[in-house]
Parts: sequence; structure tokens; C-alpha cells
Amino acid sequence: MKSILGALTLGGHFHETGRELAEGAHEVLLRGMGYSERLTPDEHAEVRDMLERAVREAPGHADCWALLSYVYNDEHRQGFNPKPGSLDRALQAARRAVRAAPSNALAQQALAHALFFRREFQAFRAAADRAIALNPMDGSTIAFMGILIAYAGDWDRGCALVEEAIEFNPHAPGWYRFALFFNAFRKRDYRTALDIALRINLPTYFFTHAAIAAAYGKLGEREAAHGALQELLALKPHFDTEARQEYEKWFGPGELVADVLDGLREAGLAVPQRSS
Repeated sequence: MKSILGALTLGGHFHETGRELAEGAHEVLLRGMGYSERLTPDEHAEVRDMLERAVREAPGHADCWALLSYVYNDEHRQGFNPKPGSLDRALQAARRAVRAAPSNALAQQALAHALFFRREFQAFRAAADRAIALNPMDGSTIAFMGILIAYAGDWDRGCALVEEAIEFNPHAPGWYRFALFFNAFRKRDYRTALDIALRINLPTYFFTHAAIAAAYGKLGEREAAHGALQELLALKPHFDTEARQEYEKWFGPGELVADVLDGLREAGLAVPQRSS
């Protein structure tokens, strides 16, 4: 669930889609790649401003529009510097990217990403399939689309895509494994879920520690659960009141979110029950 901008742009997705590439636009793209490694509100605000200037100067540049769509989505997904209509702007930017370059895999991924968070799942799946077809050997494309496909309800296909991406790269980034973790958790296979969570290895990402804490909580291993919880709260001090909203951004309300929240409660986090 970490921002995937860097992973998406490392696979050779840059395209000069306008009649001319505005001076400095390539540097903006590189900065957009770095944003995923410096995932902070300040970095988000600066990158958003840079990308907005870039698309004004090069309105036919698909990669800039695609990255801007991701950054707009992070106003909702990460809660960074929100402005009105975040998801609408994310969708509009993604569609501009696709219009500029229909065969650009990054543009199709941005469209799928925007549609996913709007819960428009039929259109999302079509865009995700196109993104995979356009770049079938890019592990990051396959993994990210697989994660979203799983979270949209097709767990078997989504997790199969993630496993395929891991086969491409045995040293795959830890975020590939989140769908596998949640798939095991939803099956109540908490021991497997814990094993997967411990292999994610993203120590600065709060969802990593939340996954470990929830699995330990379900297994009744309170001391280990408490340790993971302390790591989580060091990164996200108010996660007790924010947890439900954070998970429902990805999954919507349902049994999986309820079970994860129960695991966090069993780990010692005072997650409020849903208001009636």
C-alpha cells in the first residue's frame, strides 16, 4: 500500500508524448520518482506544484499527467495536503495521460489507480488489464495491478499476479506482499499472515507494523504484538482513531477490515467500535 510512483517509473515508462518536451520536465519526472521514497506532506506539496507546472508547459506529456494523477490520489490515500475534489482531479489527470498516449502503460496504471479509489471496479479492471497487457514483463506493474485486483474482490487472480511478479524478481520490494498478507488474514490463516508480514521489510511504513501487530494479536502473542504496536504508534500516533478509515480506503467496510481491527485490539490498540 505504499506509494508506488518510484516503482512504476523505474521500468522505462518515460515517453516524450508532446511535440516537444518542455525544458526541465524530465527533472520533474525524476523528482516524482523520488517522492515515493520521501513520502511526506512537504514533499507531496512540492512535487504536486512541480507537476502542475510541467503539464501547463507540456500539456501533451503523458507521464507527467500520470504522475500528477497519483499525487492527487495521495491527497485522499495518504491525507496529504488535501484540496476539494481530490479523486475527481486524479481521474481527470489520468484520462489526460491516456488521451495523450493510449499505449503508455504508466497512463493506464494511473487510470486504474484512480478508478479503484472511486470504487468504479468494472472500469478499473478494464484499465488494469490494459496496463498489464502493455507491459507484461514489468514486475512492478503486475504486482501493483495484482494488489488492486485482489483488494477489489478477485483475490485468486490478484494474488496469482503478485506471485508471478515475485517470480520475476526474487528480491522484489516488500510492498508486493501486502495482498498475500491480507489474503491469508481473510482466510483466518494468521500464522501464514504473520510470516508474510515479517517478510515485507518496510520499517518506515506504518501499515507494515500494523500488519505484524494484527497477526500477533490474533495469535495471542501479546508481547510480540505490543512491540509491533509501539513501532506502529511511533510512526502513526493516532492510529487507534484512524485505523478504520485507513483500511476502508482500500477495502471498504466489511469482514476483512473488522477482523484486522479485532487483531489490533487484541494487540492492545484501543480501536473504537463503529458508531451505530
